[in-house]
Amino acid sequence: MKEYEKLEEARYFYDRMIEVQKNEIKNNRKFFTYNFSAFLSASRSVLQYMCDEIKRKMEPTAKQEAKTWYEEKMVASPEPVARMPSPRQSEYAKLRAEERR
Repeated sequence: MKEYEKLEEARYFYDRMIEVQKNEIKNNRKFFTYNFSAFLSASRSVLQYMCDEIKRKMEPTAKQEAKTWYEEKMVASPEPVARMPSPRQSEYAKLRAEERR
């Protein structure tokens, strides 16, 4: 059930991004970036919670099918948005963001 809460959280930050884009407020790029970061984090958490739920509740065959799907879609994906960033990539992104300030 936690994945539904994370979906709601992602929707909240998505709505804030739209709101910031519509309003002409000072520093709206900065606020948009904060909300975008939170949106991505919450969105990625949905899949992580779903995988945890599968591990706890499903039979071994279904778990293997879910693992295979996850690896095909997320781990081996050529799409950079679909792949989870490695800890090193995350650190690099944080450093780049600090440099731009």
